[in-house]
Amino acid sequence: TGAVYTVNKSVPTATVAAIALADPNPTAAASVRWTVTFSSAVVGLTASNLALVPGGDVTGAAITGVSGSGTIWTVTAGTGTGTGTLGLNLANATGLTPAVTNVPFTGAVYTINKSAPPVTGLAGIAWSGDQFVAVGPGGAIQTSPDGAAWTSQPSGTTQDLYGVAWSGQRFVAVGAGGLILASADGQIWTTQPAGTVLDLWGIAWSGGQFAVVGEGGVILTSPDGLTWTVRLTGTP
Repeated sequence: TGAVYTVNKSVPTATVAAIALADPNPTAAASVRWTVTFSSAVVGLTASNLALVPGGDVTGAAITGVSGSGTIWTVTAGTGTGTGTLGLNLANATGLTPAVTNVPFTGAVYTINKSAPPVTGLAGIAWSGDQFVAVGPGGAIQTSPDGAAWTSQPSGTTQDLYGVAWSGQRFVAVGAGGLILASADGQIWTTQPAGTVLDLWGIAWSGGQFAVVGEGGVILTSPDGLTWTVRLTGTP
């Protein structure tokens, strides 16, 4: 009796397990990412295998990067302009090894909301008891002790600012892209982590906490203007 070969001529294949959102949703961000997961390791995934699916008024979206290896890949795309949706599909398996059998595959969809209110002049003002602080487009911040003589202050940003409030201890200003600035004197401002990239359109102080509202129904609260919590509103 001689030795025995095991003969296996089956062709290996793979499937797409998921195309999932990798960033917060809804979003106003200039770019977003998806995580593409395969059932087994593949090589050769490129932008030519993928297709963006814009909806609503979204135009100009484009894939800007494909990275990863094995079973996990990341696809990055610019969101273009407009408000609507943006999905990602695996459109074909050309050049993929091993062959991917469940193509085309429909991936998850972002809600894109870039409907920021137009800002053509100063958008918000607050009074601390001894000075006014006004905020506006391009990161503009103006202070005045009497409402007559005004001084420009450096904000450290070119993002539009939509609102400002005073708590008794500090001013807090909010604006585009989830921007939150805090200042004890209206002159030196520091950026605070908001936990969102959605535009923040208004802010108020209740006597015990700040409340901020913005696009997509987002609400943030803070007892001090430095630490913020995103609240679920159940409405877009």
